[in-house]
Amino acid sequence: MMPSTCALAAAFAVLTAGCAFAEDLVLTVRAASLPDGVTTFDLATIEALPQESFSTTTVWTDGAHEFSGPALATVLESIGATSGSVIRARALNDYVIDIPVKSLESGAPIIATRIDGAPFSRREKGPLWIIYPYDSDTRFQTESVYGRSIWQLVELSLE
Repeated sequence: MMPSTCALAAAFAVLTAGCAFAEDLVLTVRAASLPDGVTTFDLATIEALPQESFSTTTVWTDGAHEFSGPALATVLESIGATSGSVIRARALNDYVIDIPVKSLESGAPIIATRIDGAPFSRREKGPLWIIYPYDSDTRFQTESVYGRSIWQLVELSLE
């Protein structure tokens, strides 16, 4: 490299250290209670939150799988997103579903970031998928709960 190219590369590295690039951002959360009304998460930040895990079958996969990730309630609490009675979840393909805040539990649903211990791609319904422990209770085996199980999750809005 030429000296000026090296200097530019070094300057860029310093300026971008610790910054998440747009392609690293996987989730946007909007809520009136947030200081700027919006915050974003990269996958590492989501995975640094307290994790839940459970094994369950789904209507979209073959057999039981171990899903892990933070509880949806934990993600919202971690940023102080406290206002609103409905969470509007949006997928990459603009599929939108409303989840009543009062339906959230401490361990369900989760925003799964891993299936069977491994991250999963958009092609595999990732990298974020709202999952319930369907096999643990019949209350998680309803059409409304299945409808809230949004994969390729990209945005949450508290309304």
